[in-house]
Amino acid sequence: MNIENYEEVLKQVFDLSGTLQEALVSVNVMLEDGQIQDAVTVTDDIKAALESIDDSLEPVLEELQARNLSNITTELKEQVTKAKVDLAMDNSDKLKEDLKNEIFPKYIVWKEEVDKVLKPYVMQ
Repeated sequence: MNIENYEEVLKQVFDLSGTLQEALVSVNVMLEDGQIQDAVTVTDDIKAALESIDDSLEPVLEELQARNLSNITTELKEQVTKAKVDLAMDNSDKLKEDLKNEIFPKYIVWKEEVDKVLKPYVMQ
């Protein structure tokens, strides 16, 4: 696949990757405020966004030389799935701990990789 034909998709993925940070912060605030159902909804949205990003990048990962991005995305998706389980079990304290110690740090690594891989194509 020709990357030039895929630049608009890469830009959208890049933009969406930044929006995920806002969503993760929102989940944390919702948990603090006891808005569990809202946190579940946003967590579902985060998982859907990660799936969309993963699916969108799949055709060009090799050309982007971004195999590591795929692995990190999988790890982040697994952590978000675990977060959903914590919410389903009404374990918001565990989720708050996981957000701080696992999900946010993994997001930061993931976002750095997204930036490294996509910036050359979206900042032209």
